[in-house]
Amino acid sequence: MSFNLRLLVVLSLYFLVRTQANVLQLKESNFESEVSKNDTLVIFYSPKCKYCKTVDMIVDYLKEKLDDEARLAKVNCDNERNICRRFYVRTFPKILGFGNGTRLNKTSALSTYVDKGYKYELTESGWRGIYKNESDVDAMIGDIFEKAQRYYYAPTKIVSRKDLQQFTTSNKSSVVGFFKLQTEMFNAFVDTNYAMKRGYDDIQFGLCVSKNILNNIDIQGIFFYQPPHLHNEHEEPVVRYKPRGKPTVKRLTDFILRLHRGLVPHRKLTNKEEFQTPLIIMYCIFNYEINPKESKYWRKKMLELAMKYRRKVPFVISDKYEFKDELRQYGEVVNDSKPLIVFKGMKDDIRKLSLDRIEDEIDGLFNS
Repeated sequence: MSFNLRLLVVLSLYFLVRTQANVLQLKESNFESEVSKNDTLVIFYSPKCKYCKTVDMIVDYLKEKLDDEARLAKVNCDNERNICRRFYVRTFPKILGFGNGTRLNKTSALSTYVDKGYKYELTESGWRGIYKNESDVDAMIGDIFEKAQRYYYAPTKIVSRKDLQQFTTSNKSSVVGFFKLQTEMFNAFVDTNYAMKRGYDDIQFGLCVSKNILNNIDIQGIFFYQPPHLHNEHEEPVVRYKPRGKPTVKRLTDFILRLHRGLVPHRKLTNKEEFQTPLIIMYCIFNYEINPKESKYWRKKMLELAMKYRRKVPFVISDKYEFKDELRQYGEVVNDSKPLIVFKGMKDDIRKLSLDRIEDEIDGLFNS
């Protein structure tokens, strides 16, 4: 199986699971008649069950694979308890196959319906064939859940220069992989995307295998793109990943986070624990959409300080409104006046710094 065809499988599965189809809802009044019409794959679920959301992610995918040979249906066990008791459904989600109204056993040929057209999976050791002799419906569906969840978080497909331009000029940090062949770096890119995409809403991953782009620019590899509103004279807007040694998820993640945070990271309530003291914080009203000029001005000031004192202390930016409770601890209130700059040292060493004499005061911190 060629590399491009394998990538096509990954990307096509991704788009199949993006939306949920209309699925037949079975009730006690229509259960017998509906499952007797044709072979049916029935999903037993509860709206209160958080794991049942996994099922919702792959409904379209299952419908596509079942095609016209079998149907997909759902039973809400909160409302249809008699049906669930009848088939001993005690945990959710549970999937059972029915052939002409009768529950199918684990040697049922129903697995061939879902198997059709889906013969490969991506593993840590590469691609391998699957389900050629698989007949256990429960095990098969469990594997599909896992893979569909992975493909749900697949990188955005980039097929043209316009796609690339739009993708890399958004307000998020962008990580784009350009690949002609399946390599260790490609595998690390796919795995890192899956590992990071669920935890970092402001980082996006894109995958380019388009010959129109790759042949023209003649590059392969992974590139980090800084959001345009954060471009400055002290940091490169585009950086190529050059691993020292074998590319791994950890190494690529460290590379991405280092560039994503930059010289002056944005300290938020969700990531404040990542920043250890000593630390210099600028509290200001940062909004690059509503007030871009002032936001860029104060970030530029902090970048200049960070460049001069980067070997002594890290610098970060925090939004005043987001950290209004922290400001109250310093006896400050949120307003539109000048930024507040605070030095946080070890333990309870907290000092307000004068904006007009900031460099002298920073020098005094480390020369005393």
